[in-house]
Amino acid sequence: MLSVLANLEWTPTHVVVLQPTSPMRSAEDIRNAWDALISGDYDSLMSAVPFPHLMWQRHQDGSVTPLFEERVNRQEMKSVPMLETGAIQISTVDSFRRAGTLVGPRHCVYELSGDSSIDIDTKADLLAARAAYGRGLVVFRLTANRTVGSGHLFHSLLIAEYLDYHEVHFLLKDCDSFVSDAVVAAGYRCSTESDLESDLESLKPDRFECRVLVNDVLDTQFSDLAAERSLGFRVMCIEDLGAGPLLADVVVNALYPAQAQTGVVVHSGPAWTPLRSEFLDLPEKAYRSTGSKVLLSFGGTDPNRLTTRFANLLVQIEGIEVHALVGPGAEPMDLPQEVVRHSGKTSVARLMHESDLVLTSAGRTVYEVAATGTPVVVIAQNAREATHAHVNLENGVIFEGLAPLVSDSQVESTVRGLLADVRTREDLGRRLHESIDRRGAERIAFEVERLLRGL
Repeated sequence: MLSVLANLEWTPTHVVVLQPTSPMRSAEDIRNAWDALISGDYDSLMSAVPFPHLMWQRHQDGSVTPLFEERVNRQEMKSVPMLETGAIQISTVDSFRRAGTLVGPRHCVYELSGDSSIDIDTKADLLAARAAYGRGLVVFRLTANRTVGSGHLFHSLLIAEYLDYHEVHFLLKDCDSFVSDAVVAAGYRCSTESDLESDLESLKPDRFECRVLVNDVLDTQFSDLAAERSLGFRVMCIEDLGAGPLLADVVVNALYPAQAQTGVVVHSGPAWTPLRSEFLDLPEKAYRSTGSKVLLSFGGTDPNRLTTRFANLLVQIEGIEVHALVGPGAEPMDLPQEVVRHSGKTSVARLMHESDLVLTSAGRTVYEVAATGTPVVVIAQNAREATHAHVNLENGVIFEGLAPLVSDSQVESTVRGLLADVRTREDLGRRLHESIDRRGAERIAFEVERLLRGL
């Protein structure tokens, strides 16, 4: 605070510190504290809560002395200790500069009560704050199968991690069995959609004053949103190019170009893509002068068997070490013996980070690779993927085109060229790394919270 004052081009009369670890502090608390400071002509003020307990002081030599005059029950205490919370701290600038501390000669305490006093220092404090904030119902409606891929599944699970103190339920529409297995393994309840309105009614949404439905399915319709709205849900649509988003409260499109819609909040671009925690704290990427390790990662289902196709191609190139990441929903693959297969508990982030080049389809995996700084070559599984906004050279992506139209010789030439050119790989990798800030899941979860609170 002293540094802030030193750099201001004007001199305020007071400084106010509002710690973010006291989230339940209200605007009314701040106004009342300010009025107390001014009306009492105090130099400083701090918020505190009554702490009616017998307290002891422990000294460096291990001895203890009481901080009370006599042992009495809490109800009989004549003077009650006050516990500082740090929620609200106010001081006059003159007093602060003279003392070098926010506690001036004429100091007062503003008493907080109830949930307003929660100060988050431990995980238990955080859980208490979340409980006090109020639980809502969050329904993730998603489609994932061997045809459309598994991206919607893992996308929703990532966001759910930030909201799991609410009542979270997964409604599965046209999903293969691996989807429910993954949801249950993550600790969430799920059900299969048959009739949308009836399925939502079975969740008894009226038990919750606040309820949000997240549509992570392709191309919702007016009827979908009408059913959700009729049951009091506020609605978020993700990667949705159907008619449904016209009735949504919020639309999030990290993969497609932004489409402005009247009365709807639209968020788009790389900032809105969620990443698993393993991608958030990677060391700086080192680019080897001669690349040799190529990773094939064509999503959780790989419907066009691109892993098999390009594994057979790349093993024929001398000096290349081929690795393949096989997703949980993919059909059995007959890969060449030379290919190193990865699945299950493999650290995907580390595998991508240690590779010199990654070949993948045009989904969210591109953003995962970007977080590692490894150059990426993209071959789209279908025409829809080819329209994804992030697949361009400006973001460091080498886009070869739509799989059926891309020749093996074209891909081979690209791979050979990139592995032999460290400067190009480094330039592409740095562009990729700079295109994403790794906070997409937090942003989407914050928007869900905003909808729950009616903001």
